[in-house]
Amino acid sequence: SSSGVDPLVCYLQQSLLIHEKQLKIVEPPKLSSLQFFLLNTGRKRSTSPLVRGFLDKCQDKSYTQNLEKELLPANEQAIQAWLDRNEKTLWDAFTAISTSEANYFSDMIPGYLQGEWKKGLMGTTFRLKLCGAGGGGFMLGLTMDQEKCKALLSDWELIFL
Repeated sequence: SSSGVDPLVCYLQQSLLIHEKQLKIVEPPKLSSLQFFLLNTGRKRSTSPLVRGFLDKCQDKSYTQNLEKELLPANEQAIQAWLDRNEKTLWDAFTAISTSEANYFSDMIPGYLQGEWKKGLMGTTFRLKLCGAGGGGFMLGLTMDQEKCKALLSDWELIFL
C-alpha cells in the first residue's frame, strides 16, 4: 500500500522530513556544486510486480541484512548531508545508494537504463537512484556538472530541480 507521502508532498508543494514518525516541513537547502535532476524515461512501469519481487527477496535473511547494513545507512547519511549542505558526504552517500540499488534492485532498474546506470557509477559526473514506480518512469539523479551530465544522458529528458 502507498505511504501517501508522494501525494502529500505534491499537495503541500513543500519538502517533508519524516523522522521517528514525526513529520516536519523543511526548506530545501541550496547546494553550490551538486544538482538534483529527474531523468524521464518516457516509459511507464507497473509497481505491483516490483513490490512482489522485492517482498519475495525479503524472505532471504541475508538479503534484508545486506539492505539494512548498506542501503539504510546510506539513505540516512544522504538525508543528513543534504540537510547539512555537506556536498561531499551527500555525493558519497548517493553513490552508495546507487551502487546498492544496482546490486540489490537490478531487476527494478529497467533494462534500457542499465547501461546509463553503470556509466554513471563508473564515471564522476552523475549518479542515478530509483524512484517509486507508481506507473511513471522517472529516476532521481545527482550531478556535479549539469552540462556534462546533459551530454552523457542526451537520449533522455532531464529535468533539473
